[in-house]
Amino acid sequence: MLFFKRRKARSAVSVAILASLAFLALAVWGWGVPLETIGNFFLISTVLILGLILAAVVMVMFIKLIQRFFHRD
Repeated sequence: MLFFKRRKARSAVSVAILASLAFLALAVWGWGVPLETIGNFFLISTVLILGLILAAVVMVMFIKLIQRFFHRD
């Protein structure tokens, strides 16, 4: 069917990135937000996301260690 094709995850990610870039361009052009401020927000967001990823990795490693400890024979 033409109208009910299955969407790929790649297209959703690319649309989300494009929408984010459009919003940032609107903030710079329409509201006069300096590029330095947008760069600072980007840096802060990147550090926070990397912190969350690191915390998740540590938690998974801890859970695997606990599982290995309790399933020893």
